[in-house]
Formats: sequence, C-alpha cells, structure tokens
Amino acid sequence: MYLLERPEYTLRRMWVQNPDLIARLLRALQWTPEEFTRETGIELPTMPAGLKASITYMERIPKVGVVSAARGDSMAEPMGYVEVDSSVLSRYSGYTLFALEVDGDSMYCEDLPFAIPPGAIVVVAKEKQPNPGDIVVAWHKEREVGYLKQWFPKTGYQVLRSWNPEVPPMVVQDPDEVEIQGVVVQIVIDPSRVSVKAKGR
Repeated sequence: MYLLERPEYTLRRMWVQNPDLIARLLRALQWTPEEFTRETGIELPTMPAGLKASITYMERIPKVGVVSAARGDSMAEPMGYVEVDSSVLSRYSGYTLFALEVDGDSMYCEDLPFAIPPGAIVVVAKEKQPNPGDIVVAWHKEREVGYLKQWFPKTGYQVLRSWNPEVPPMVVQDPDEVEIQGVVVQIVIDPSRVSVKAKGR
C-alpha cells in the first residue's frame, strides 16, 4: 500500500499478465489470500485451484542435535530452529517433526543420484513406523549414539545400511540393541554448509 500509487489496479493488472506473481507475493509475505485481503483491504481475484494449491509457506521446527552417519558424532542438544516448507508439516501433520544436522559421510556416495552429505539437515517424523528401505534415526543403546541409516528388517535381525560403499552395514542381532527414533521425511541441503571428501581421498 505504501509502495504502489494504485495498489488494487496494479495487483489486478499483475493478475492478468502473470498470476504466478501473486503467488510469489503471498509466499514472500507468508500470507494466505484471505490474510492479504484482511490486512490490506484489497480483494484478490479468484485464484485457479492448481495455483492456489501451490502456495506454500515456511514454518519452523526445532533442531534438536546432531546425528552420526557412522563416521561422525552424535549429540542431543537444542540448536534453535530450521525452516521447512509448510507442505511438509501438512503431509505429516499426525507426527512430531524435528530436525538433526548430519555429521559423517556414510550416507554420501558420488556414484548415486541421491545422497546425504555431512552438514545436511534431515527432518524426522518421530512416531512414524519405518518401512523396509526407509532412512531412519536409530539410537544404539550400548554405544549411546544416534545413527542415520537405511533400515532393513530381517528374520531375527536388522540391517542398518550405509550408502557409502566404504562403510560396512551394521547388523543388529538383539532387537533391544537399537531403538528407531523416527523416519527421515525430508533432506535439506544448504551448499554453504555441506562438506564432502574428494573422491579417492
């Protein structure tokens, strides 16, 4: 309202020329169309269902520590908050979500199209029951270490697998040896924070 001489006219022209700009504006303000109208007094044109569904917002979840990727440290300590897309919270609304920073490179492999490098942030759904092949946070009770691993249940034992071929899988015979603390539902990679070894070193 302060920046535009004729805000309502400008917004309606914007809607005609490029309606996605309206969606981007709402994302920047972190407002729904209804909140925009309430705060500005300007009634937005009706948005197409597909475009309206694409509008998401950033919300905060607690970052509660560091998880070991087998060749790293593990630590449980409040570390502030991490911003995640609101669609993630909606998708897993029945679960408690928290974030962990990854330390170690056992889930990183240059030969795979997917990887979790050290320094990445994983979003974990606490109460979600894992399916075979899910990435989980597994608490090793004797070692008192939380591991980030791919989980495979077998008859009479469990396998916690790494994606790094240099790191052998962990075979857990005693069902009480590890506790699955949650399933990874999103990986957040900030290029300025991650660090990986050059191949062959």
